[in-house]
Amino acid sequence: LVTWTDNSTTTSVTKSGLTLSNGTAYYISVRATDNAGNVATVVTSDGVTVDTAVPSAGSVSDSTAADLDWTKSTTTLTAVWTGFSDALSGIQKYEYAIGDTSGGANVLSWTDNATATSVNKTGLTLTNGTTYYISVRATDNVGNVSAIATADGITIDTDNPVLTTPIEGSLATDADYQNIADTLIISWSGSDGGSGISTYEYALGTTSGGTEFVSWTSAGTATTATLTGLSLLTEGATYYLSVRATDVAGNMSAPVTADGITIDLTAPAGSTVSDGTGADISYSGSDTTLSANWAAFTETVSGIQKYEYAIGDTIGGTELVTWTDNSTTTSVTKSGLTLSNGTAYYISVRATDNAGNVATVVTSDGVTVDTAVPSAGSVSDSTAADLDWTKSTTTLTAVWTGFSDALSGIQKYEYAIGDTSGGANVLSWTDNATATSVNKTGLTLTNGTTYYISVRATDNVGNISAIATSDGITVDTDGPALETPFEGSLTADIDYQNSATELIISWSGSDSTSSIALYEYAL
Repeated sequence: LVTWTDNSTTTSVTKSGLTLSNGTAYYISVRATDNAGNVATVVTSDGVTVDTAVPSAGSVSDSTAADLDWTKSTTTLTAVWTGFSDALSGIQKYEYAIGDTSGGANVLSWTDNATATSVNKTGLTLTNGTTYYISVRATDNVGNVSAIATADGITIDTDNPVLTTPIEGSLATDADYQNIADTLIISWSGSDGGSGISTYEYALGTTSGGTEFVSWTSAGTATTATLTGLSLLTEGATYYLSVRATDVAGNMSAPVTADGITIDLTAPAGSTVSDGTGADISYSGSDTTLSANWAAFTETVSGIQKYEYAIGDTIGGTELVTWTDNSTTTSVTKSGLTLSNGTAYYISVRATDNAGNVATVVTSDGVTVDTAVPSAGSVSDSTAADLDWTKSTTTLTAVWTGFSDALSGIQKYEYAIGDTSGGANVLSWTDNATATSVNKTGLTLTNGTTYYISVRATDNVGNISAIATSDGITVDTDGPALETPFEGSLTADIDYQNSATELIISWSGSDSTSSIALYEYAL
């Protein structure tokens, strides 16, 4: 490039105006000549290579591991870069800058990072919701500066995720009780307006917010979980589900705890079902309606959620009415039925508690439908043989037989007195309990009038028999009329006779009403 050129006695040289090629090594040789003309052996440099190429730019990632798009820090940004190179003189240093636009340096101007390929810059003032970009450039050992490489940006997110109250025992609605001891279904929902939720965690405790039973467990991004194998869930104990969420930026929500779910493994227990609306009845006079009532079933944990009843013509049967919700009411009256006389019907009851446990069915002892009236008998005036006459104006007596009721039985008799057959104008219908005779005093009866005593029977369900009426008894207060008797003869009265052992007497009498029943004589 340059032939031997005099450099006087100067021991350095700078030669300009040359045309040098990048990547080519050039060598400078020097020789000296003394004042006697002797020329020294040539000494040559080890060469210098021309490097006019800038370093190759690489790529920049936010964070020192996988590239991040979000961070919760408002003071620190981290970056790592790879792929920068310089084939000739090599990289002498890296510089980085930070801006809120791609390639910008308005947050932090270009800063020397020596040859380190990562940076953790603290002491910044970063704004929530803003995206920041870290840019890097390389300078080689001859001062060539590479193109700028910029990360894809990282956004500040300081907002915690938001969670709704978790649901225990179901995927849809929160349950306060359950009857399963080894499994618990849980669900929840959350949101994050910034970086988005990266993971949910749940825990289960025996106190609100506790983690004694299941420590914090990741559910990924799922919002439901079924906890199985929980063989230690205890009858009567309440368990509390807590959930927390972490977003992509690393913000963690405060735990949110559900209201608790109590384990109830025992079904309610019933005692008896009574037919009717009060005390238990054995018969009913209705062929369309049945009633029952029962004591509240025993339930000590979750409480009764509902009762159901069914009706059948067999014990525990449901032939007439299938299981029907009765809410929490402990009685029922079911109308609109078609019931048969003489048939027994049974009302069954079961209870379901708030955990879903169903009680053993309790059935009534049955009620028999009785729609048949009692059979009517016959009524006699007086308590012995039937009389047609009486001299009393205050008292009437009757007795009756032949009344019967094949089902519920006779509950009472009633009697009435009238001056016509079947009438009740003298004495209206009067309860006689189950006595089959009556001696009614205190009446005001009229001589010559015939009185009739009527009787009817009511059975134990209220069916009333046909009326049976006596053939009547007539009041006769008039005494018989007698003529003066004859002594000593059948045809004429005599004053003397000659027999000391025999006396003939005769008389005559009349009665216009009841007639003469008997004569009596005395001497």
